[in-house]
Amino acid sequence: MTVLTWNHASSVGVRVLDQQHGILLDTLNELGVAIASGAHATVLSEIVARLIDFTRRHFETEEILMERFEYPESEEHISEHKRMLAQIADAARAMQHGEPLHLRTLTGFLRKWFVSHIEGADHEYGEWLNRQGID
Repeated sequence: MTVLTWNHASSVGVRVLDQQHGILLDTLNELGVAIASGAHATVLSEIVARLIDFTRRHFETEEILMERFEYPESEEHISEHKRMLAQIADAARAMQHGEPLHLRTLTGFLRKWFVSHIEGADHEYGEWLNRQGID
């Protein structure tokens, strides 16, 4: 399993959001390590629950800033957030009901999404917020 590492491309230039992205990255890595080590389903469910909770809070922070500073692409960005949360929540429900779930596939998807979302859409709002004086 390849561990995600923080690098310059991961920074959106807004301190609070970069800190939250770091926590999300750490949680994704924790989930990957737990899966690779064969952790019990209870442990995996707990990590996924934390991931969902923190992701939800992080998205709220982003959305508040986008709204407050009238980010022009906020609707599209928020729609992407909703889709991601729905996918993670569906996986968590499946785990809780003992349904077969390919966690390696889920974590692979989440890791790719994390990198592409932060280095793409989040960089765009980061630049916008920086121009509004937010760092």
